[in-house]
Amino acid sequence: MGAQMPVLVVAKPGPLRDSLVTLLKSLPQVSTVEQANTASSALRTVESKRPALVVVDSNLPGDEAWTVLNQLKTRRPAVRCVVLSDTVQHYRRAEAAGASQALLSGTPAPKLSVALEGLLR
Repeated sequence: MGAQMPVLVVAKPGPLRDSLVTLLKSLPQVSTVEQANTASSALRTVESKRPALVVVDSNLPGDEAWTVLNQLKTRRPAVRCVVLSDTVQHYRRAEAAGASQALLSGTPAPKLSVALEGLLR
């Protein structure tokens, strides 16, 4: 097994975030899972914890998800970022903004797990 890495989940508190945290904690590459629900708290966490992977829910209020993604690509371009989106428009926007991977809502947990593990290699 390789080195363990911190991960950040940026999503509103609730079932989605709880499920993502549980899934990520089960991956052997993950040392800790930080959580944020605003762009400002996410970016502070990125600076202080230096996660290897950031998972962003595109359904954050306003442009919070896109602020995180754009700032992340500017400040820490080596950090991999996954955007979970409910719509094809958000999926395309995430790809255009430079997300390492965009996944549509409803992606089965095994496929999501494989995608996340692949980005942590």
